[in-house]
Amino acid sequence: MKFLNKKLSYAITSALVLGIIQAVPAQAALITTSTISAVSAGAGGTATAKTGTATVGVATSITVSVATGTAEATKTVTITPTVTSKPALSNLVVTNLTIGTITDGTSTTGAAVAGTNAARAVVFTSTGASTAATVVYTFTPDSAGAVEITFTSVQDSGTPVNATITATITAAAAAGTPTLPIWLDSTASTVATATFVAALAAGDAAYTKGLVTGSMTAITTDVNAAVVLGVVATASTFRTSDIFDLSLNGTIVVSGVGDNSATSNNLTYTPAKAGTYTANIKVYTTASDRVSATATYNLPFTWTVVAASGFSSSLSTAYLGGQGGVVTAAIDSTSNALPAASSAAGTTVNAAAIGVKLFDAAGVAMANGDAALTLKASITGPGYLVFDEAQANTASGYAAAQCAASQQPTFTAKIGRSIASTAVDAIGVIYVCADGTAGVSTITASVTNGDGVTAQVGTSKTVTFYGKATKLAVKATNYTIGKAGGAVTGATTATSTTTPAIVIFQTDKDGVAANWATPTVVSSDVNVVASGSCAADGSDATYGYGAGHYDCSFTTAVSAKSGDKATLTFRILDPNDATGTTYLTTTQAVTVGGSVSKETITFDKTSYATGEKMVVTRTAVDSAGNPVFDGADVPAMSFSKSVGGSVGASTNGANKGGYVGGKKATSATAPTVFAPAVSGSFDGYMTSSATGSPVVTASATVTDGNAALLTQIDALNAKIVALNALIAKIMKKLGVK
Repeated sequence: MKFLNKKLSYAITSALVLGIIQAVPAQAALITTSTISAVSAGAGGTATAKTGTATVGVATSITVSVATGTAEATKTVTITPTVTSKPALSNLVVTNLTIGTITDGTSTTGAAVAGTNAARAVVFTSTGASTAATVVYTFTPDSAGAVEITFTSVQDSGTPVNATITATITAAAAAGTPTLPIWLDSTASTVATATFVAALAAGDAAYTKGLVTGSMTAITTDVNAAVVLGVVATASTFRTSDIFDLSLNGTIVVSGVGDNSATSNNLTYTPAKAGTYTANIKVYTTASDRVSATATYNLPFTWTVVAASGFSSSLSTAYLGGQGGVVTAAIDSTSNALPAASSAAGTTVNAAAIGVKLFDAAGVAMANGDAALTLKASITGPGYLVFDEAQANTASGYAAAQCAASQQPTFTAKIGRSIASTAVDAIGVIYVCADGTAGVSTITASVTNGDGVTAQVGTSKTVTFYGKATKLAVKATNYTIGKAGGAVTGATTATSTTTPAIVIFQTDKDGVAANWATPTVVSSDVNVVASGSCAADGSDATYGYGAGHYDCSFTTAVSAKSGDKATLTFRILDPNDATGTTYLTTTQAVTVGGSVSKETITFDKTSYATGEKMVVTRTAVDSAGNPVFDGADVPAMSFSKSVGGSVGASTNGANKGGYVGGKKATSATAPTVFAPAVSGSFDGYMTSSATGSPVVTASATVTDGNAALLTQIDALNAKIVALNALIAKIMKKLGVK
């Protein structure tokens, strides 16, 4: 192709239009811009400037474009590629590039001269007309990683200027052997009722890497309902040539192949006959057929197929909600995670509610006539149940007070310890009521269909009924050193970002957790601790303490100074005292600390083996030499040599963060920092949080085990030499030659 090159540009194509500008003298005829303008389907993925993605073994292409400006005849530009960087295992060289399509970007005259030369160079010649041209280079990545190909342009006359631009193509590994373990996964499957493994079976090739959450060993589904069974691998990917066989009682009923580039693969099967089956999914890692498999894995499980019915136990749900008669939130999976506790004395207010939703195998809400359903529920432990099929489990769709004030209602089919109702359809609410007895109860709901088959709906629920509180105790003391000069210590909630200073636990006469009354706080010296406050624990799933617990804070007085002490009394009126004049109490001693004045660092050992776990303790005292107030910020540490893990900062903005008792130590049982891998002395240091200086340091050493062994060997050799000398001396005296 011929074209003029007064202002010449070329571009490498790899996914997005992106550019770089190269500065040049205004009077020169040379390459002035380089842009990424397009990319072949082989590269795929999402790209940034001069970059693209590909797959090992799959051809990908790069398009280099050349354009002219104002006409100037007989100029030529040569484009030459060079492989400038590649993965360590790659054998890619420039001769592996194939010169493909060369096009003239205009309808005017022009011709391109290309060859299969070893340099894979392409020459463009201008004919004096404004043109644009492209050449496509194609190659096949042979190793995972980044390949860099630099394209250089050389202009033959005028003012020759060389210009370069580099394309980076990152190739992903092709799908291959999956990484163990492989398992039948509940999330990837359309199975709601299943039995999960407590520990993966020893000796089974599919389960040799340890416990996998959500791995199923038994499932229950409905007859004639399509079921998706999801097989999941830890890492790598299944190939399209991998084979998956589902067998029931030894007979293969469905087969499938892998999904390239996926770590999961699904088999869909619709059982046509009720019964309990010994099921297995066998996975073949193969490039062609079962005989050629390089590895096989068995995933055994039990499959129970429920008799023909419109009702689906696996799709139906039963969730706990309405705890304590609070009916302003929907009963759903969120409310189901919250604990339920209520006074055994009871009122008309419900201890909790269980919202039931019934669906058929197609996920359609049930009507009773579809399968002549009977809802059943039973309670073990104290309490009784009340069922109302007319109420819903939406917010405010169910009632707060369905229980009998007398605690002894007349039992009927829908009120009692074991209830049953045939007037049931898509939704209904089971209320849990107190009967005057304390203890922990378990409630289970089930549905019997028209064929007489009974299946549990959802999981069993737990409700705690407590009697009158008889005891208060300190359950946790997270912070007991308040801040001098007046400040709140701790919080009245336990979350990821808040920590109660002190946690109080109430129980009844049987030791059952009792949310009877919120404790008040009395200080022995209001000039040290001015006040305190408690609130019922919010039962945060991760950080909360649960039923019967109260999260408390205390506030130091403005006059409080370092070293001051006070005793806090937590109390409630004794509910067993008819006079209302006595209290149930418990106490906790607290002190006062000032701000950080001095910090130190200590290691638990003076010498470590390479990579050995370390316990690093940061200590802070105030200007009086007392431990600083609890929750004071702890600075992060650095080390003079590279260590494993880290010792990060800690603040009161994290659960149980900051200094506590004037110390912050890394864990000995769940270590977070490890000794350097290089022998010799090393330092740990941090910038003091007191004034930003000085830098606080501590030292330890790493001992080279081999060096110690060599020292012992040298000592032994010295002893042997000395012994030989002694023997020679004795022999000489004896005249032995």
